[in-house]
Amino acid sequence: MNERGVILLICLIVMVALLLLGSALLVMTQSNYISAGVERDEKRAFYVAFAGIERAVYELNQDNDWSDGTPSSALYTDESLNYEAEDVTYTGTYTIVLTNRSKNDIRIISTGKMNNSKRKINVRVTK
Repeated sequence: MNERGVILLICLIVMVALLLLGSALLVMTQSNYISAGVERDEKRAFYVAFAGIERAVYELNQDNDWSDGTPSSALYTDESLNYEAEDVTYTGTYTIVLTNRSKNDIRIISTGKMNNSKRKINVRVTK
């Protein structure tokens, strides 16, 4: 029996197994990298939406009469928001919708967008 042929066959099987294992690890790493990016953008979209809520509350506090459901000054929609983190500037947008529930009760819906991610916050404000 030729032992050199058996050793060559065993080496090929081991190399194929290592190649498959390495490929699987590469796919898992790439999948985790993509999912971490999506999660990061979703968190940033939430913070941008929260900034929209803060802006709406600020504008409503400047208005003494809520009966028309809008603040006395213009409320921005699709306002771009830039912020810096680790020497990089990120840009997101928020859209604000105000709905009167009564004269002293308003619902604020702010939608934040960052890249392909969106987050919506719904808040009820009473006077």
